[in-house]
Amino acid sequence: MEPIEFIKIFTDDFKNENLRNKFRNGYCWHFAHLLKNTFQRGEVCLTYPYGHFVWVDLDKVPYDIEGIYAGEAEEFIPEKYLNKHLENFIHRGISIETTKMDIDLIHKKYKKQLHSE
Repeated sequence: MEPIEFIKIFTDDFKNENLRNKFRNGYCWHFAHLLKNTFQRGEVCLTYPYGHFVWVDLDKVPYDIEGIYAGEAEEFIPEKYLNKHLENFIHRGISIETTKMDIDLIHKKYKKQLHSE
């Protein structure tokens, strides 16, 4: 089964639009990990400059609850670059504010790491 088929089957079962909205707003990290764990490949990434997470498959196609991600992200930053700021998106009761400036600093760190490899 391909990711787009899985997402369609998964979301077609939602009778309550509130649940689907949770994965769109605030719990996108969780849905991205659901896809990563289901397909056992790819990477969960932050959509820069936004605070939205997607699962990026090995062919570099990003997916979220809507299917293929159609947003305007400039770049997909692997979640490992977020360090302590990842807590802001996991929602385990640990609140760490992640500002636009923080996301810009994470992006700079990511770009610096790419150029040093």
